[in-house]
Amino acid sequence: YQACLRALPESGFFGTGPGTFRLVFPEYSEYLGNRIIGFWYHAHQDWLQGLLEWGYLGFVAWAVIFGGAFIRLGRRIAEARREDRMEISDSVSMIALGVVLLHSLADFPLQIPAIQLLVVFYLAVAWGGNARRHQTEEQKNPLNAGSSPG
Repeated sequence: YQACLRALPESGFFGTGPGTFRLVFPEYSEYLGNRIIGFWYHAHQDWLQGLLEWGYLGFVAWAVIFGGAFIRLGRRIAEARREDRMEISDSVSMIALGVVLLHSLADFPLQIPAIQLLVVFYLAVAWGGNARRHQTEEQKNPLNAGSSPG
């Protein structure tokens, strides 16, 4: 983490570029000598790696994507509670995204393709909206579509 924190000022506003960590890290870890050995593909902390690769601007963009997802999910879950109904997909999405972001503080789950796919899925659930809420009464109950009141 020390080498990553030391590299942040040099990575700049735009970062070193997505997927470049393994290429630039040796330059920033040389001063450690034999205290750090081997070839590092990942920072073992996705937040730091994200800052290095995407820069401050890219990190803010990712924060908007994830933060917006949490806000949208939270609103839909709160709305479901007010309406006394269960909203399982939104709840599961919020838990899954929260756990992955928590895990990424100490490891690199966002660098693993299988987990990336799931994160994209849960982000899509979050940003996709709730289509059921916008249905007309006829779409909700097709048996009453042709009948007129009294």
